[in-house]
Amino acid sequence: FIGEDVKSPYGGAFKVAAGLSDAYPDRVFSTPISELAITGIANGLALGGFRPVLEIMFGDFVTLAFDQILNHSSKFHDMYNGGVNCPVVIRTPMGGHRGYGPTHSQTLDKFLAGIDGIKVVALNTFCPPAELYSNILKHETCPVIVLENKTDYGSKSSYLRSEMLRNHRLRRSDGLFPAYKVEPAYSSPDVCLIAYGGTVDAVLRATERLFFDHEILAAVLVLTQIHPINPGELSICAPRVYVVEEGSAAYGFGSEVIATLVESGQSFEKVGRIASLPVAIPSARSLESQVLIGFEQIVDRVVGDFHE
Repeated sequence: FIGEDVKSPYGGAFKVAAGLSDAYPDRVFSTPISELAITGIANGLALGGFRPVLEIMFGDFVTLAFDQILNHSSKFHDMYNGGVNCPVVIRTPMGGHRGYGPTHSQTLDKFLAGIDGIKVVALNTFCPPAELYSNILKHETCPVIVLENKTDYGSKSSYLRSEMLRNHRLRRSDGLFPAYKVEPAYSSPDVCLIAYGGTVDAVLRATERLFFDHEILAAVLVLTQIHPINPGELSICAPRVYVVEEGSAAYGFGSEVIATLVESGQSFEKVGRIASLPVAIPSARSLESQVLIGFEQIVDRVVGDFHE
């Protein structure tokens, strides 16, 4: 396990590695501040038969490691005709809603999910982190990028979710990185909201508000693996579909999901992308909340379309 300031007593910027170097002193290494260099080191370890887990302190800094990911990690297997694997695991916190400003709050998932030869998975509050990482380390031989939303670090199974599930069914798909579907238990949904990562709780809150304030029944589909997308997980039983993401909409997750749905032959009354504004993220919390997606924007968009 390598990364900047990951050893005790610091344990990383979000304390994910707290105590890890005490338990495994010979397997945890703090590194200099050079994302490009430490990603190259992780690639070399992976090629040498190790299973390195690399922490990039903030997701914004993954841009500094982009060359090692795009031109090296993702290509070794094919460049050497399948003779080598590069099972590096790169994990990084993404997202805003913490007041960290324009260079520490971005959601850059769409740039990573556009790289062939890697898998991109996103933790969410339905997905146990220990299970996800166990599946990666036991079964994956390709590079895997794990996105962890900052606001989810302190989240547990919420009161909101337990209340919702009294009147909803929760289904989980098979596979290493399952999708989760929350559907009304007694009626067909009017709309399906597709989300991943840190947007999940906002979508669940929006689902509650849509029902109680507007009598709109919503189903929620949560994807864990966002690249490559598994078309079999996109079985939608609602006339309207919206894809919610914390990054900006252009060329993003929503675009890919909707294209996949259309190519599979499914048709809908309405499809749409709900995303953050395409501007630099303000440090002031009052302005940040206007730029980044929240449950209010989701509700307003869905209700507004119903009243067109």
